[in-house]
Amino acid sequence: FSIALGYVDARFRETVQSLPANGVGATILTAGSRIPYIPWGSAKIAAEYEHRSGRLKGFCRIGLLASGDFVRAPGRRAQSYVAETFQGPAYATVDASIGLRSDRWRITLFVDNATDARPILHNSADLVPVSRTPLRQASLTPRTIGIRLSQRF
Repeated sequence: FSIALGYVDARFRETVQSLPANGVGATILTAGSRIPYIPWGSAKIAAEYEHRSGRLKGFCRIGLLASGDFVRAPGRRAQSYVAETFQGPAYATVDASIGLRSDRWRITLFVDNATDARPILHNSADLVPVSRTPLRQASLTPRTIGIRLSQRF
């Protein structure tokens, strides 16, 4: 059984201005703004059970990962700020596996992201003009089910 908790208060220390054009500089980011793409916190809880029977060991494992929300620009006054894409969502995923192993080999049936959570982790600042939706996005890998085989030499 394991539990891990994380908290990050990552913020910019100084206000940054662009070089003045016509004597006026634009604010790129303000002091105290959260650093983009870093969630404020995370937690992981996992449990594993093993059972030995002769030379074989059976095992099963389940884990929950939760991640806090994040921002995609250094602040609402930043040049890269776009209201439609600014806030990144909090999300949670569940991974599970069951398998057998010996001294030389291992076989595992697994499910990664069992809940099929698909939060948008990255939005481009480029928007489609008519719909104001992001042109490009990246999300978590969708639910993945498979078998892993490994052998030691």
